Amino acid sequence: MSNLPGGLKNEVTLVTEDRPLSLSDPTLDNLLLNQRYAILQRYSRTMHIASTKDAIDLRPISFTTQVVSGTNYYVKLEIVHVGLGHHGLGHGHPKEYIHIRIFYQPWTQTTQLTGLLVGKTIDDEFSYDSFGDQSFEDVTLSETGEKRADHHQQLEDATAHTAPHVNIR
Repeated sequence: MSNLPGGLKNEVTLVTEDRPLSLSDPTLDNLLLNQRYAILQRYSRTMHIASTKDAIDLRPISFTTQVVSGTNYYVKLEIVHVGLGHHGLGHGHPKEYIHIRIFYQPWTQTTQLTGLLVGKTIDDEFSYDSFGDQSFEDVTLSETGEKRADHHQQLEDATAHTAPHVNIR
């Protein structure tokens, strides 16, 4: 499918060690770096974490785009709690994924995090309908996200002595 206005690309680009985001889509790479604080803030609020005292890496897994009056970037990110295991929440815990939507309109210099969905899996597909009309105040948890919220409070308590850090690579 081509980049027709309003259409979500059928093609999803995977981010790998051999094909990092900086090569796949340098624009998106920069947008993620510029929006990392907003992503972490929205994630913390959605998961009911008062503050992120643990170090969190946000690792891009895949992305696709939708042409509107600009570009909507849909990105699957793996949440990695540094110090709690190589991936995800540590040994024996499932990996944690989120989907985000970033709106980018270069001619007006507009970049905005417009959606975040928690409780996603590696196999969940992107759907622009699933984001609805989100704002910072009305993000709702999926059933999986609600189940993970209590675990995140435990993570926050367990990692209270770790300095805050977010890394999108």
